[in-house]
Amino acid sequence: MARRSAFRRAISILVMAPATIILVLFAVSNRESVVLSLWPLSDGVATPLYLLVLALFALGALIGMAIAWFSGAETRRSLREARARAERAERENLEMRPRVDELDAGRARQSETGQGGAGPQSSRRSLTTMA
Repeated sequence: MARRSAFRRAISILVMAPATIILVLFAVSNRESVVLSLWPLSDGVATPLYLLVLALFALGALIGMAIAWFSGAETRRSLREARARAERAERENLEMRPRVDELDAGRARQSETGQGGAGPQSSRRSLTTMA
């Protein structure tokens, strides 16, 4: 587990370091102001070009993350349902375990006393010997 974490950290550093350098170089190279104006509004907003581009990039990333999150909703729902089914089965298993142990103990007592019940295995044996 620690090895995987170290690997992810190394990959993260290898990706993030060049990306950070590129972003800093982009910001330093594009400091001139541009006027952002939207059609229904009469006034424009003067902003540095790098700030406008980075803000649009961040907006695009947020929209992409939202789309990815909404597209995974069905998978998350089915995972929750499967987890609930597994927990329910585990509870039933724990509830039935004492009963199974009790039946096994009863079968062991019967075989010790020689009574031998007509359980599924003994009936299966008799059917195979008859055939």
